[in-house]
Amino acid sequence: MASGSVVAVEQEPEDGWVRILMEDIDEKPRFIHGSRLRPVKAWRQTAIADAKDRNLGQLNHAGFEVRVLAVPFVAADHQITRDEQGGHRVDGEWPWGRDGGLPSFSLSLTVTHNGEPVAIPKAAVQNLYEPNMDSLTLLRPDDAAGPVLVLMLNGDGAGGYCVVWAFQGGTYRGRVVFNPF
Repeated sequence: MASGSVVAVEQEPEDGWVRILMEDIDEKPRFIHGSRLRPVKAWRQTAIADAKDRNLGQLNHAGFEVRVLAVPFVAADHQITRDEQGGHRVDGEWPWGRDGGLPSFSLSLTVTHNGEPVAIPKAAVQNLYEPNMDSLTLLRPDDAAGPVLVLMLNGDGAGGYCVVWAFQGGTYRGRVVFNPF
C-alpha cells in the first residue's frame, strides 16, 4: 500500500506487527509493522450533532468542507445481476450497505478545500449505499496542513459498514471500506 494510505486495524500490535483490514474480499491476512502507523485516536473530531435532514450531511472545519447526499437508488440506471448465492450485484460490485435486496439510497460526496472543489473519482463512492448522516465525522491532526479523514458508518443494519476517505492538501488520497462488526 502507498505511504499515507488509510487502514483499519483489526488487532493491537503483536510483536510490533498489526493485522489490518482491506477492502478486497479475498480474506487473506495482511500485516504492517506498527511503527508505520499513525493512530487517529488523538485527532480533532468534528461530527454532526443531530442530522435534521436524513438525506444531507455537511461538516466544515478549518477550510475543509464535506457534503454527503443520500440520492434515491434507481435500478434502471445500473446493471443488476445475481451471484451464485442469489445476492445482488450492482454494476458488477457487491453493494456495501445492504444485507440482501437492492439499495434504497446511493451516496454522493462533494468536498471543498479553502473554497476550491476537490476532484473526487467515481470509485470513491462506487458501491457505497444507505448513508447514515448521523455518523458523518471529520478527523484532523493538530497540524492544519496535515491529512483529513472523513468517516461514516452506513448501512441497513445487518449490512453495516464503515468507510473512511482520506484527503491531503486539497487532494483525494483514497478510501478504505470494511465491516467493523
